[in-house]
Amino acid sequence: MRITNGSKQEKDQSLTPSKIEKEDAPHEVIKKHLIKGQKLDLTKDNPNIDQIQIGLGWDLAGQPIDLDTQVFLLNEEDKLLSPSHLIYYHQQQSLDGAVRHLGDHQFGGGYRDNEMIIMQLSRVSPNIHKIVVTATIHDAHERKHHFGQVENAYVHLTDQISQQEICT
Repeated sequence: MRITNGSKQEKDQSLTPSKIEKEDAPHEVIKKHLIKGQKLDLTKDNPNIDQIQIGLGWDLAGQPIDLDTQVFLLNEEDKLLSPSHLIYYHQQQSLDGAVRHLGDHQFGGGYRDNEMIIMQLSRVSPNIHKIVVTATIHDAHERKHHFGQVENAYVHLTDQISQQEICT
């Protein structure tokens, strides 16, 4: 899984190296802190994981900025099999029912994830070889928004069964 913020305006030198922590969990969940564009082999470190939740959150700061999550279900050539393999707020479920986007939140803030995607990995079609998760700013270019204007933005992935955070 690749998690990226989608912003070309961020500078790479502001990124910190990734950090790995082991947490006490029933099946040894390994928590990772990812950096922009980093790839994660989810099942390598967590072989028993099946049900996951991806949460996106951010705080209100000045003008409202709308962040969005997307999931790209890619084949072995890193291509979408069809437009139906892009899951986002207008297309909220994959054809196999394995991936569900729980809706658009346009303003951020609050104490929980503002947008959520849930997945059951065992239901993902065998034609899918890579799952890419992105966070972007809705109409960023037109509204002249960038991630430097967003406070406390995060994307994290949680094992739904153990409720352990796997990466952020």
